[in-house]
Amino acid sequence: MRSISDFTVAPRSRSATTKAEQTTAVAQSIIQEEVSARDKKTARLREMRLAMAEKTAGEVKAAPTRAKRAPRKKPVAS
Repeated sequence: MRSISDFTVAPRSRSATTKAEQTTAVAQSIIQEEVSARDKKTARLREMRLAMAEKTAGEVKAAPTRAKRAPRKKPVAS
């Protein structure tokens, strides 16, 4: 008759370096995903900005001018 220990496998212990390597790999993949997402967003915003610039290139708007205030009168010393 077989004992239970014949059917169970002893868990293999991982070394600290293996865990550290796995953590590093996961962290680097997360960072790479964030970088690619940021680059996509930057490209999209750049295209939108250039499209807006082309659209408004023909329209030249004059800057609004402020009316100048009259200088203050100095009180006369009596």
